[in-house]
Amino acid sequence: GAITEYYGFAESIILAINAGCDMLIISNNNKIYDETAPYRAQEIIFEAVKSGKISIDQILESSDRIYKLKTQFGIVK
Repeated sequence: GAITEYYGFAESIILAINAGCDMLIISNNNKIYDETAPYRAQEIIFEAVKSGKISIDQILESSDRIYKLKTQFGIVK
């Protein structure tokens, strides 16, 4: 998409998480299908946390919000 064309795949992920996105949708509608995109995204996030580009607190806060929402809708008890 337009964002990844401007920022690149890795930087787009880091910027989105740092902007407060709790969940990312990795679409595969690029010119070239990439079945590894979700796995690469996971590795990018892991490395960004290790290097300090993404705060572990940001990840934990997102996880907490997702868990609370799942609990609210009865997905998790």
